[in-house]
Amino acid sequence: MSAELGLAIVGIIDLGLKYGKELRRICSALKGAESEILERSLRLDNGCYRCIAQLQFLRQVQHMLDDGHRELQERTLRVLIEKLTSAKSLLRSLVSTQVSNSDSGSKVVFVPKAVKYAFRKDRLDEAIEALETWQRLSDPSWFLIFKISDPRIADILEMKDSIPPSSISSITSIRARWATDESAATSSPGLALPSEALDTMTISEVPLSCCSLAKSNRSGKVSTYVLESIRLQHPGLYKSTKKDVRNLAKRLQHDEPRTFGLLACKGFIAERPGAEKGTQAKFTIVLRTPSQLIKPRSLRDLLLNSQPESLSHKFRAAQELAKAVAYVHVFGFVHKGIRPESILSFESEQTDESSLFLVGFEDFRQEDGRTQRLGDDAVERNLYRHPSRQGVSPSSDFLMQHDIYSLGVCLLEIGLWRSFIGYDLEGQRASLCSILGEPATESKDDLAHFLMATVKPNMIGLARTQLPRFMGTRYSKIVETCLTALDPQNSEFSDTTEFEDADGVLVGVRYIEKILHRLDRLYI
Repeated sequence: MSAELGLAIVGIIDLGLKYGKELRRICSALKGAESEILERSLRLDNGCYRCIAQLQFLRQVQHMLDDGHRELQERTLRVLIEKLTSAKSLLRSLVSTQVSNSDSGSKVVFVPKAVKYAFRKDRLDEAIEALETWQRLSDPSWFLIFKISDPRIADILEMKDSIPPSSISSITSIRARWATDESAATSSPGLALPSEALDTMTISEVPLSCCSLAKSNRSGKVSTYVLESIRLQHPGLYKSTKKDVRNLAKRLQHDEPRTFGLLACKGFIAERPGAEKGTQAKFTIVLRTPSQLIKPRSLRDLLLNSQPESLSHKFRAAQELAKAVAYVHVFGFVHKGIRPESILSFESEQTDESSLFLVGFEDFRQEDGRTQRLGDDAVERNLYRHPSRQGVSPSSDFLMQHDIYSLGVCLLEIGLWRSFIGYDLEGQRASLCSILGEPATESKDDLAHFLMATVKPNMIGLARTQLPRFMGTRYSKIVETCLTALDPQNSEFSDTTEFEDADGVLVGVRYIEKILHRLDRLYI
């Protein structure tokens, strides 16, 4: 860590703290205003409080970060200073300053100006948007800090008011990877749900997805859940799979689904194989649906049966998906099954906007867990796998870069708004879209060879030639970066020796910098 970098980041943090505290003082001065103004000032005040708490924590841990992580934090903080400066200027137009004298001395206080209601409302809305834009930008690198196993971070977390209260459960979930097996089992006894719980639910399929929708009615209160089945890849892996499922459920015990693009977990159901009945072992993850979100549809369903509302809609979908992939890594596992069937879009009860979530953890693995190199020959899965991970016996171990490749395929589909997989009328038999080319024959061997040798170059060609007309050059370059993440000529991700830190933070930093932040800078 360079001394210059340390001084720079500390100076920016201190300036951010100064501006944030001033904004809170202005918000306090507006507390006697009309209800809508009061609501907005409280919302802004809460945002400033979270921002200040994060800055204070970062000031204590910044010297523990790798240089690349610190540089990312510094760039993000410079954006914060711009946003806080803008918000401060906007809110200063709503107040005047007066000198207040008391026994303890004199101080400058803010007093609301007599300005029009609409003017105050607009100024507050602009300030809120400025701060929330920064929060969305900074959250991935902020939460990535808690992947670091340095015991000094754990010591700081033990201190009172060291982090925003709203983030406590999420940070606890991220750091669950260091809990012992015994403590993991005792600290979350309610995660294992009885198999009879499914019998009390009304279950329906979500078309063209890997999930089901379940409704439970208890004492007149209806709760809605998303159910996912976890595949047992081999009968001898029951105990290890159950352990992994428990760890997944524990890590998804957050309460910020919209922040992460990952649904929070209620628990899991483990059903042992029944020799007498001839039933196989089965694991079901029970995920909570966020409040005020309804009508889940898979991205596959949307690509096949709808048109995007606008170009902004496609950009927002791409950004939310990329964000969810980032947080899968932050929570300490690799997904291994990113495809449109494992992406759900919910409508909002209050606005016209939809929210996208990554689900489909049927093939997930902990980052530090052993990869089994077990696959299948399903075209709807192999299309989204890097060629080295296709087929029944993949030729390479799974890395985060393989998830990045899968993301690239999905981003290409979103940009073109074209489904690369079609289904028969029953939604069962999958086939490749002709835009990707066609194998020599319809035989299984020719299809497998076509997927492994031809489809990836064809998709890169689409990203270079067709995608720019729909999404612009910068979006197309991001897609190409994802699709070539494991290619030797890709200087961003291909050299895996650059990402050999014990906590897996470095590849996350690179992903945030080269994929997520670049996508976030695209908007219409």
